[in-house]
Amino acid sequence: MTASEMEVTATALVAPGKGILAADESLPTIEKRFKSVSLPSTEENRRAYRELLFTTPGIGESISGVILFDETIRQCTVNGTRPDIILTATGSEVHLALDARDRLTDEGVQARVVSVPSTNIFSMQPDRYRDKVLPPGVPLLVIEAGASLGWKSYVGPQIAVIGVDTFAASAPGPVVMQHHGFITVENICKQTHNLLRHAKEKS
Repeated sequence: MTASEMEVTATALVAPGKGILAADESLPTIEKRFKSVSLPSTEENRRAYRELLFTTPGIGESISGVILFDETIRQCTVNGTRPDIILTATGSEVHLALDARDRLTDEGVQARVVSVPSTNIFSMQPDRYRDKVLPPGVPLLVIEAGASLGWKSYVGPQIAVIGVDTFAASAPGPVVMQHHGFITVENICKQTHNLLRHAKEKS
């Protein structure tokens, strides 16, 4: 992550009127929290607790980031529903992915946001782990405020990449993203619908 990308991310995290939601805690910590209300710390109860937080109407208007525990990213909702699409970002684009997810929810699309800071490290993980983070069969939209080269090996019929493969743009991060136009919430939502439509036609 470059210094400018880090600045964009930090600025988004401390946006006025918003805060970071500590939605997840380690198993020992959440067990203590549940014990205070006489609730067993089972996987089902932890799932219900997180789902209650994430499905709160208008939650996206009040949070700028979410702290997640490893268990969460591997879970579906209580009724077994998998996401319609996964939005993957690597750093400074995460807040855009989260805003796009909120808008897509209003449009009837269930999106999951996954941060992959290093494609190299991710590709070194066991297949079982990678399949739980990015389930096979779920369309994937990659949002990359940089060259899309590192994602080329992932590209397929159900995968698309929004990236910047040009050079010589110099300005604060938000200005550059706005200048390029395609790294915006509006375009992320547009490309999501295009990808889902294309995936449906191929199925």
